[in-house]
Amino acid sequence: MSTRHRNLSLRILAGLELVLLVAVVLAGIKLVFTNLGLFVLYLVFAAILLLGGWLAFSGTGRRRSWGMFIAIGGVLGLLILTLALARNAAWQIVLMIILCVAYAVLASLLAARYWRQQALEAGPGRHFENPWLVINPKSGDGRAMKAGIPAKAKDMGITVHVTEAGDDIIGLAEEAVRNGADVLGVSGGDGTLAAVATVAMRHNVPLVVLPGGTRCHFARDIGLDPENMPDSLRGFTGIERRVDVGVINGRTFLNNASFGIYAAIVSRPDYRNNKAGVSREVTRALVTSDAPYFPLHYQDADGNKQDHAAVIQVGVNRVATLSLTEVGQRQRMDEGILHVIVIPAMNDQIAGQLAGALVPFRQAGGYQEWTATSITITAPSDQILAGVDGENVELDSPVEIKVKPAALRLVVPAGARQSRPVKPFSKAGAKALVDVLAGRA
Repeated sequence: MSTRHRNLSLRILAGLELVLLVAVVLAGIKLVFTNLGLFVLYLVFAAILLLGGWLAFSGTGRRRSWGMFIAIGGVLGLLILTLALARNAAWQIVLMIILCVAYAVLASLLAARYWRQQALEAGPGRHFENPWLVINPKSGDGRAMKAGIPAKAKDMGITVHVTEAGDDIIGLAEEAVRNGADVLGVSGGDGTLAAVATVAMRHNVPLVVLPGGTRCHFARDIGLDPENMPDSLRGFTGIERRVDVGVINGRTFLNNASFGIYAAIVSRPDYRNNKAGVSREVTRALVTSDAPYFPLHYQDADGNKQDHAAVIQVGVNRVATLSLTEVGQRQRMDEGILHVIVIPAMNDQIAGQLAGALVPFRQAGGYQEWTATSITITAPSDQILAGVDGENVELDSPVEIKVKPAALRLVVPAGARQSRPVKPFSKAGAKALVDVLAGRA
């Protein structure tokens, strides 16, 4: 099939998808406005559930008991409303389900066709003489080992090193470069990725990433699918792109650095074995204290000096702060900016405003977010706890954080997604459909 015919079929699919999207929106509006009272009550009981959950999570004794009681009331209210809605608008709900399923199926077909065409038009990728891959076998509950990545990589002529306890990742990567590796590959958590990326940048060697970690934030953000790990091996014959990295007191990080409550949580030695329990314990201690924040000094979005915060998170490039499926997604990896998020105090004001109005955090309790190219954080003590790409570290004060634009040479599968897949039910998804229909994508 010619490129012209392929483009025409894509545009026809995009047109059908837009028609379905309009139908979904109109059906949704009709469902809401014909049952407006029920949906208002939905918001009320959802707020009650959020508030009760917060009180139960962050409190002890009577506060925790009241929180559980309120949360149970919220759940029961939502269940009763769901039954009432099913009775009053059964046919409308069925219609919405049919339209949404049709839209999702067509979106999947359109995306598969689009990326298949991108692969055809991408042309041949890179050829490396001495590719090298390091694999952390325990990351992601053994994701790489279960997918048979070591054997598949060796069949491609890639030198594979499966790490053992105590291995020095940076030392292994340095040795690989000394032995002539012209591309470094890595499968593991984001901390392992950052270590190998440091060596890759030091020697100006390209990097191939496999989504082998638990959450695979960085791998997902560059468009890789953790459920299809073998496909990411095509990065060793792929195309090169440049992405930004962060530097914190001279240390490279790929995702984010967090200060305050998250750093206090991951610094606990029992965190890995009891994440929920430790998170609840640290949160309760902070919320019930006289000062529900940490002595972190920084300049806010307006340039004003601040002397405390419950949370400071600094991400490489703009981060989607609120998502139903995942927190912290990035649609772009080359904006050349840091995204700073600050919650000044961890108290009931934030939770109350969030639950009372179902508003995003940015409207509650002094929450701030802004973009910058650098930020400095200090504290009264000589050391500051931080969580850097999910790992606990102690940093000398002051902490200097900068972005290094286009610092990392990354090789991804030819024709693969170059960023996070756009969500179909979103403004970006609708815009992508319009772009394809108009022939702009």
